[in-house]
Amino acid sequence: MKVTETNLIQARGSLVWEENGVLHRDVCHLPKLNLWRDLFPPELEQKLLGAEAREKIEMAFPAGSLIPDHDPAKVFKVYSSQFDFSEEDPLIEPKLGLFYRLGCLTGMHGVFRSDLRPFRIIDRDANQIWIDCNPPLAGRDLKLELDLETISASQQERGGECIDLASKLSEGGPGMQASIKGVRTEFESGTPYFRVDEDNDLNFYQKPRMLPHLDTQAQSELEGLYGRLLTKSNHILDLMSSWQSHLPQNLDTSKVVGLGMNSEELSLNPRLDQSHVHDLNQKPELPFEDENFDAVICSLSIEYLLQPVKVLQEARRILVPGGLLLITFSNRWFPPKVIRIWTELQEFERTGMVMQWLKEASGFRSLETASLRELPRPWDDRYRKLSPFSDPIYAVWGYKK
Repeated sequence: MKVTETNLIQARGSLVWEENGVLHRDVCHLPKLNLWRDLFPPELEQKLLGAEAREKIEMAFPAGSLIPDHDPAKVFKVYSSQFDFSEEDPLIEPKLGLFYRLGCLTGMHGVFRSDLRPFRIIDRDANQIWIDCNPPLAGRDLKLELDLETISASQQERGGECIDLASKLSEGGPGMQASIKGVRTEFESGTPYFRVDEDNDLNFYQKPRMLPHLDTQAQSELEGLYGRLLTKSNHILDLMSSWQSHLPQNLDTSKVVGLGMNSEELSLNPRLDQSHVHDLNQKPELPFEDENFDAVICSLSIEYLLQPVKVLQEARRILVPGGLLLITFSNRWFPPKVIRIWTELQEFERTGMVMQWLKEASGFRSLETASLRELPRPWDDRYRKLSPFSDPIYAVWGYKK
């Protein structure tokens, strides 16, 4: 079946863009696109007509042609005294480079307490703060990709929610992971590495927790990502490992080593050929020789590290030249042990923080991030009543120079 004006398209829509040497790809699942009902850029609509399932439609959009261009009139000067945080605000102090909601500011014309529109602190001095109220993707050259999955006949003549494709792909935070050129985001100010439970980590992880950290849909997608990026990796270190490694079954490896906190969990992981119990928060040095691994993966655990840059420097040390360092995470964690700053950030800002850690570890090239969101949550998942969407996946990676 080919795309017509009346049938339904299930697709994955991607926005691809680059900033400060990092390539970003943000993917959103689109279950029921319809050319008659929804809003598309005219040129894209013409490309879609007659397309078939499994085709990929790509278009480049210069800054300002898909997302509104950056408007200098939306950059304002405010004062520290105008910040009035409430329980709704996870961050309760102004930090350079981070995003806040307009409703936390007083004395702004037309802005009410409930205003959720984001702004970013882009500069400041002792008395004044400059904020940027433009959308996070404003002013960027973008490439839009539509991967057509299925095409089906519509079961109704008209109606349904109208989707503006550009707004749909850009809403929810894409762009927040970008750094400000020449500015170090203040992720480290205050007490970012405070945790609710400051007791020895080995005590917390002494009891095995055989719980999945993602729903089955997200697990499958994570395996797919690893399958695409690890094809040339024979010797892999699964950093902060447990009873699951999320490596695809058909991935051909010579040796997978797991380093984690619970020996029983590690012993039950079918992908591990060798394992080590090691507390990275007590000793960030990795017990391996230089240039020993083709890839280091860290799945769903980076948010527990107290010295993340030091650990990533160690990962670089043990990688062969050209070796891959791949970090993935979602929006679920163990609350007692997660670092405070992780809970205070927007989801896409966490990607930006992990990328800043990777840059500060230095010695990596071909830096990329990726996100995947709004896939349907499996019907039998225990959290189905809380959200219809599968757990989102975020990834940050680079290759040793």
